[in-house]
Order: sequence, then C-alpha cells, then structure tokens
Amino acid sequence: MSDNNLNDSEKEKNNPESNNDEINESAAARRLRVLEGDEKTDEDKTDVPLAKGNWFENFWYHYKWRTIIISIFTVFMVVGIFQLVTREKPDIYLLYAGPTYINADANQAICSAFKQVMSEDFNGDGEKGLLFTDITYMNNEQIQQVVDEAEAEGVNVALDLSANAAALKKFNMEIFAGESVICLLDPGLYAEVRDAGGFLKLTEVLGEDFSNPDITYDESGIIFSKTDFAKFFGDSLGIPEDTILCIRRVSTMSVFKGKSKIEKIHSYHVKMFSDIVNFEIPEGFES
Repeated sequence: MSDNNLNDSEKEKNNPESNNDEINESAAARRLRVLEGDEKTDEDKTDVPLAKGNWFENFWYHYKWRTIIISIFTVFMVVGIFQLVTREKPDIYLLYAGPTYINADANQAICSAFKQVMSEDFNGDGEKGLLFTDITYMNNEQIQQVVDEAEAEGVNVALDLSANAAALKKFNMEIFAGESVICLLDPGLYAEVRDAGGFLKLTEVLGEDFSNPDITYDESGIIFSKTDFAKFFGDSLGIPEDTILCIRRVSTMSVFKGKSKIEKIHSYHVKMFSDIVNFEIPEGFES
C-alpha cells in the first residue's frame, strides 16, 4: 500500500468531525427528500397501503368487515319481510283459558276441528286460518284441589304460583286488548268477564228466537261439552267438561286499529260462533 493511501486513511481516522459532517449531511438530505415528497415520514408509513390488483380486490381489502355486517343485516331484513308477507293470516282467533294444560296433540286437534267447522275462508286469502291461544290458569280452589289430591296419593307437588299469577295477567290483557274473540273459558274466568259486560248475549249472536236449554249456561254462555260439535270431535280436544263457550264484544282497542276493520273481522267470528253452536252430528255417528 502506498504512503499516500495510508496517509489518507490515517487522516480520516484522526478527523472525526469530517465523518460527522457526512452523517449530518446524509440526515439533512433525507429530510429534504421527505419535504419534497421523495420519502415517507413515520406517520405516512402507518397508513393502510392500497391493495394491489383490480378494483374489487382493493375495495374488499378496505371494506371487508363493513360489507359483511351490512350483508348479514340485509339478509335478516329480507327474510323477516318475506315471512311477514307470506305467513298465514288467521280468519278466526280462538282462546282457551282454564286449569287444564293443552298439550301439543290437543292443540293440533283443536285447530283441526275448528277449521273443519269453519264454513268459509272469511278473509278471502285462499286459506282457512285459525290462531289458537291457550292460557293455563288455576284459581285458589283449583290449586287446593291439586294439592289435596297429591297428598292423598302420597305425591309431592310444587306449583309455580308466580307463573300462575302471570297467566292471569296475560288472560286479562288478552280479554281487554287482545285479538281473541271466540273464547273457551273456565266458569270462574267467564263469570268475571261476563259481569263486566265483556260478552255478547246469545240472542245477539244467534238471533232473538234462539233457545236451547240443553246446552245453554246462561244468557251469554254455552256449555261447550254439551254441543254436538264437542261430542263429535270427542276427548281428543282435551277441553274440560265445564268449559264455557262465549264470544267477546268488539274490542275496546278497535278505536286504535280502525273501527270498521275490526267490526268486519268480528262479524267473521259471529258467523263462526253460529257454525259451532248449530253444528249437527253426521248421520250414523254415535257419541
């Protein structure tokens, strides 16, 4: 190695200020490039980079989760609207309330029986539709009877009194503001609503000349088990023998739903009630 090269190397080592100037100049140059747009700052580096590829790939990269959430919400909305539009619209609203639990088989039998006696498709939608609501409720005497019978058989029984109280509230709400019009009620529940003027008189529904003491409970009620309808369809209905068949007056809530519309629907139930009471056992059938 030549003396000149050696001297230059020794000069660089012995002159640190020269090296610092070069480092400082490099840093200054980089800052200049940043200001001129030739190099990204640290903040720029944190930006989400654009995805390479076509438009869809770029869109999906940036908005994937937002798109997925909106799509799921849209599907639920479409399905809900479709079910609302296509679901069966009932012609008749029927209510049972009393101490007997209506199981799935009895529920199906009740719906089938009442649809069979329905004389027409009242609302003209092409289907004879019926919505059946059942409420299991026991009064204090009925509760005590259940307890006494269980003790006599040496069986422990636990009754959910809070659920029973809730059932009574549900019944009151259904009678006051619900859609059920034709009712099958325990005599105690029936008497409470009747005394409050909640039921039509039989002569208002079946005509002034109606008289059938064999099935009549009082001026507003029919003993359901004594009707030919109940005898024909038999025990499969699971409805207690002392149940009262009756029909509500037009709901007090009709003012909020449209009086003329509610009165038209109520007329369907008047006709249906007449179909039930006037049902005749087919010839050759023995009850």
